[in-house]
Amino acid sequence: MPRKYVRVTERTRWDENDMKRALKAVNDRKLGVRKAAKQFNVPYSTLWDKLKQGSSTARMGRRTVFTMEVELQIADHVKMLASMFYGLTKLELRRACYEFAEINQIKHPFNKERKLAGNDWYYGFIRRHSGISLRKPEPTSLNRINAFNKIDVQKFFENLKIVYEKHKFPPEKIFNVDETGITNVHVPQKVLAAKKMRRLGAITSGERGKNITVVCTMSASGGYVPPLFIYPRQRLPPHLCKDGPPGSIYRCSKSGWMTEDLFYDWLVHFSKHSHPSVDSPVLIIMDNHTTHTTLKAFEFCKENGIVVVSIPPHTSHRLQPLDVTFYGPLKTAYNQECGSFLKVNSYEKILQENVASLFTKAYNRVATIEKAVKGFLSTGIFPFNENIFPEEEYTLSQDQDQLQDPPIGDDEHQFRSATPENVIHDGPSTSGLPQKPPALKYKKRRSSSDSDSSAILEEKSDDEDFTTDKTIVWPISKISPVPLKKPCLRAKAVQKKNSIIFTATPNKVELEERERRRKNKEEVDKRKTVKVRLEARSKTSTETKSKTKSKTVIYTECNIQDNSCMFCSEFGKDGELWYACTSCGEWAHMQNAPM
Repeated sequence: MPRKYVRVTERTRWDENDMKRALKAVNDRKLGVRKAAKQFNVPYSTLWDKLKQGSSTARMGRRTVFTMEVELQIADHVKMLASMFYGLTKLELRRACYEFAEINQIKHPFNKERKLAGNDWYYGFIRRHSGISLRKPEPTSLNRINAFNKIDVQKFFENLKIVYEKHKFPPEKIFNVDETGITNVHVPQKVLAAKKMRRLGAITSGERGKNITVVCTMSASGGYVPPLFIYPRQRLPPHLCKDGPPGSIYRCSKSGWMTEDLFYDWLVHFSKHSHPSVDSPVLIIMDNHTTHTTLKAFEFCKENGIVVVSIPPHTSHRLQPLDVTFYGPLKTAYNQECGSFLKVNSYEKILQENVASLFTKAYNRVATIEKAVKGFLSTGIFPFNENIFPEEEYTLSQDQDQLQDPPIGDDEHQFRSATPENVIHDGPSTSGLPQKPPALKYKKRRSSSDSDSSAILEEKSDDEDFTTDKTIVWPISKISPVPLKKPCLRAKAVQKKNSIIFTATPNKVELEERERRRKNKEEVDKRKTVKVRLEARSKTSTETKSKTKSKTVIYTECNIQDNSCMFCSEFGKDGELWYACTSCGEWAHMQNAPM
């Protein structure tokens, strides 16, 4: 069967709206059947049949396996699972619909050997429900799923509202800062190639590159602060400190990631370009990573009029303007520049000294006023909009025991209210499915008219009409269940972080306590290291002494007459002092043996 049947006859070519108007004119007794058919350009016999059936739709061929109400229930279930990050694949949907038809005893043409609904049914289902399509999901960690909940997000907007009311920040004084990673091994773009080519490759600089951190900053008015480059090195050579965007600074760290000292350097760099002061403060929106929330950074921000509000953990994909509108296009443009570089410079690799120049080309293309303004607008930061995210986009808090139960529709309510008196028990199932419930009685559909013609229209054979009005006793949500969150059996020792006003005065006490604990820990670790080194040195010295002592044994006044000296080959005399080697057992004169 083709994916979409193309009708070759002229039947049912009339317009449904014309049919509705003709039916209304006849029912209102304004026109007769023949005059209405002629006036509205619909077939006379078809209009007469529709009057008997009480329907105005044009339909030919087989009916669908499931009724439209059941298909809507399946479509809603598919959408709900996708919104909960547990979407169904094509194969899972086909398997679930086969089990749904079997367990509810609905006649179907599905494959009983593979226990799957057919491909033709699947593509027909997708055509009938245009709101559903097969898409590739973005990998989303469980932390991000749990973190983006209404409680934490509203806490962030409450903190933002407090600082807005206190300082009245204009858009040019509102900044967002965040780090991203780039590498000299880029992601190739799609290329044109022959259809039958089984393996298609694109050149890159290596299998795996080294991560280089870039710290970008933009304001709600569309301004940008020159970025900070962090290379994964112990020392920074001069040839890496060039070719970046004008005004950029360059640093290095062992891992190539942000550190507490490097973030302080960035704060100094930021203050030179934004010119904050106590009388004219600026606002920074950033994540609350431990390298950002230090006592040193707190004191610098308080002295220079920098107000910092942190977003909740694992919510940067929704609340960070740089992540929402800037970093995606930036990475795409950077990969394009890397691909162009490799094509122009044949058989050459992208080295670390080339990264800054390639990044600058991409940065100059992407760093526009429009993207910065759109990023702050999309996250509700500026203009301030705490209701920017609708209710359905929030996930439940990780403190709740389980996910929210789906709303009970009419079909599910009908399933729950079914009583044993309404059920007839059939023979045992041979479908191999677990515990098929009994099916409810059903009747064939009847039209509103009692005429014989309408009754004949309703009596179709089972081979031509799979759809029957059975009551669904086992809804699709029971076959493809909604995931439930298991209760946590052990308490977590890590305290959950949340959005805070980092530069608020009460945070200083906590930062000072954390700094004190850190210094104490460093002192304890230093003492442990010294102690281990001393113990290792003492152990090595003891082993060396014992080994030296065990090399030789001194014999005094020995009568060595059977053995010769291992150095001079002479025999010993009475009263001579000889040494015996403990390794080989040979003897030697005292004056010949080395000490």
